[in-house]
Amino acid sequence: MKAGWMGLVACSALGFAAQAQAQTCAYMFQGVNFGGEVLEVQDGDQVPAMGSWNNRVSSVKVAEKCELYVFDAVSYLGEDNRLGAPEIPDLGPWKNRISSYYCICSPGRARD
Repeated sequence: MKAGWMGLVACSALGFAAQAQAQTCAYMFQGVNFGGEVLEVQDGDQVPAMGSWNNRVSSVKVAEKCELYVFDAVSYLGEDNRLGAPEIPDLGPWKNRISSYYCICSPGRARD
């Protein structure tokens, strides 16, 4: 029983550590100029289908040392784009086209 209890404590501690290390990678906004509803994207998020957010993103804010990879079809298919600017108030030709995405942050990643 003691070994089981210690394993539970260790697993709980690891879970809290993982939560503490979660980093916001980007914010996606329904409207241009960061208006409307907002979707927070965490580092490492991989979303093959955006559900109710499909084709609804018009502006984004990407955290430093992070990159948001977007696709105009589900399952990371179709045309793709890499968004790395800190703020993009209007996605222009990519406005209301994002159907899937993944986001990656790296402590050593340099901006282009």
